[in-house]
Amino acid sequence: MYEKRAGSMQWQIKTIYWDMLPVELIPPAIEWREVFMALWPGPIDADQCFIEAGFTELYEAENEEAEDAWESEWRELVATVIEQLSVVGDVRPRAAVEVLRVEEGSWLRRLFGASSLRSPPLELSLLDQILLVSNDSHFGAITVDFGEPPQASLRAGEGHPLLWLSFDRGAIDSQRLVEQAAAGRPVKQLSLNWERLMWHRG
Repeated sequence: MYEKRAGSMQWQIKTIYWDMLPVELIPPAIEWREVFMALWPGPIDADQCFIEAGFTELYEAENEEAEDAWESEWRELVATVIEQLSVVGDVRPRAAVEVLRVEEGSWLRRLFGASSLRSPPLELSLLDQILLVSNDSHFGAITVDFGEPPQASLRAGEGHPLLWLSFDRGAIDSQRLVEQAAAGRPVKQLSLNWERLMWHRG
């Protein structure tokens, strides 16, 4: 398990936050299940939606090394959550996040960038897709189901470092999931104005 050792650089992600949401808030994008929760790190870079939701633990990276460390820790956290949810069965993304290559080419390629002149999209791992949509709102969101039939789902996107998780009580131990994701950090439950961070519920 990923843990900081004595004498190593301090955590950039200091705390892991979570909250249980009313299942009535589960949108059609995630099928109804017994547990609906949010999981996110703190501090985070200035995020207007988080601020409007009432979250104030923000930071500005002191240097590029600190920023890279935060991103590495977020990557480890997301990977751990995927691993924890995978115990119920195979990982099945609803649809892949499409990232197109931007290549230098002729004026014809630049003018007609679509159809047969477009380079094939990059193939990203599931982890990289989740990291991408949680960092850049231009790439929308991704929903991933676990198990067949699905017993758990994960959704991320809209450029927020936030994981929406839905599962049945008998399938996933929520306390263990949060503790594993925290990897030794403090864990806090915190209720926010979730409507400010909820994606379109259609």
